[in-house]
Amino acid sequence: MIVSNTQSNILELLARFKFMTLSMLRPLVVKSTSYMRAQLSSLKGNGLIDSYNLEKPIKSESMYYLTEQGKDLLISNSKIFADDIRLVVGVPFFVRDYSHRKQTIQLHVSLYYHLLALGITITDFLCYFDKSGNNRKAGNLEALTKIPVGNAFFIPDCIMLTKSEEKTTLYLIEMFCDATIGRPIEQYYTKHIPAIAQGSPGDKFGLSANPFVLSAFESPTIKLKVIEKLQKDIAFKPFADLFYFATVDEVTQDCANAWKDINGNALFFR
Repeated sequence: MIVSNTQSNILELLARFKFMTLSMLRPLVVKSTSYMRAQLSSLKGNGLIDSYNLEKPIKSESMYYLTEQGKDLLISNSKIFADDIRLVVGVPFFVRDYSHRKQTIQLHVSLYYHLLALGITITDFLCYFDKSGNNRKAGNLEALTKIPVGNAFFIPDCIMLTKSEEKTTLYLIEMFCDATIGRPIEQYYTKHIPAIAQGSPGDKFGLSANPFVLSAFESPTIKLKVIEKLQKDIAFKPFADLFYFATVDEVTQDCANAWKDINGNALFFR
């Protein structure tokens, strides 16, 4: 099957970021909305991509994703390798997390292009919706971001591994759409900090270094309140240099300068 350059670009973006809407794809492909709609329709008609959209509780943009047929076409016609593509496992379920998922993917997009410009390679980027196993046949479906903590586990929204000058750096990434500070604070003290103290994030990837924790917030107000809360807590001080905060809009507009710790120090990606 022959596809156009634009269609090939769309397939490669879906292979890299897994789920994308028209409004997310268009700035990266740099084509008109009407042209993009036609290309997406053609790709879907040929079985190379599929889509999912919400009608209830809110009408939403269609979320596109690569099919097995689309993956096979990419592998046979580009430099993308099979291991670089993670297809959807089962039927995608967006009802509860559509907005959260969309903003999580936007974080991935912003981080990817910022680090690419810095010459830093993202060797792996896992999201909470990346799964392994099979619930129907083996009952072992689980998120690839699952990290042990004590006798339990937690699932960060994303895990990013980067490599620069032979040095590998680990990042745990959280996307908070919360209207209060309760859940972010609770996660830091019951999930992230105990896991860091235990060394389990690094152990998962065979690394001895602690991870950086990047928290992106939908609300600027909640971000500031979380920072203010942590600034007042002496128990957080030993871990403060590992935690960085930003809003989604800040990351989208200026990823280089968005991330700051509770003392206002900037994050330097490695």
